Amino acid sequence: MNFSETLSNTNFLFNVYTAQGIVILVASFLGITKDKFLIEQNVVDLGEQKEQLYFDLLKSKMNPHFLLNTLNNIYANSFIPSGKTSDSILQLSKLLQYIIYDSGKERISLAQEFSSIHSLTMLYQLKYDNQLNIDFDIRNEETLELIEIPPSVFLTFFENALKHSGIGLDPNSFIKVIYAINDRDLFFEIINSVPEKKALGETGYYGLGNEAITQILEKYYPGKYILSSEMIENNRYKTTLKIDLNG
Repeated sequence: MNFSETLSNTNFLFNVYTAQGIVILVASFLGITKDKFLIEQNVVDLGEQKEQLYFDLLKSKMNPHFLLNTLNNIYANSFIPSGKTSDSILQLSKLLQYIIYDSGKERISLAQEFSSIHSLTMLYQLKYDNQLNIDFDIRNEETLELIEIPPSVFLTFFENALKHSGIGLDPNSFIKVIYAINDRDLFFEIINSVPEKKALGETGYYGLGNEAITQILEKYYPGKYILSSEMIENNRYKTTLKIDLNG
């Protein structure tokens, strides 16, 4: 077998394995999208009986359009074998694992929550050739494995910032994530840009996702948390969550 035949066979196998991976991811994507639609409809229909639905909604919160676009990008890149394709599949696999398995738990470690945020960040960075201005200031990193929280809270805040910051479209867009522990007080903050043409009322920050988060915080940390969201100077939006972990 000559070199050209070997290369052709290698490319064929690569495309076969990539296609198989995409089939699996598409099946997962369709299940998540269906669940998301049904859950959101139930929240609307059931009025006051919402507590469990709020938890289920955050489990299915990942934007289906983003997942579909990611699969399209993986498919397009699969015709030219590269590290970018394999990295995209790896990060998407980690993110789906979080959505399907970790988000079903009552609590997960902060390390798991930040891992999902990292995977989502990497997918966006790969999409835009690692040019996005997304900065993480993680203090007290040794506490990430020790502290547990309800899943999807931080991830939902981060996904909101991705959607409304103009990241990837506006060259001046940015997201900054800050985490710290001070005397058993958990501090999590996201500051992101807001495009000038997008008015505050159009950002969607006050959607069902934030309402679900508030209900979850009320259940697990009643009277022990402060959640605030506000526009600040220079067209920036800040979301801050403080949780008293004592007791």
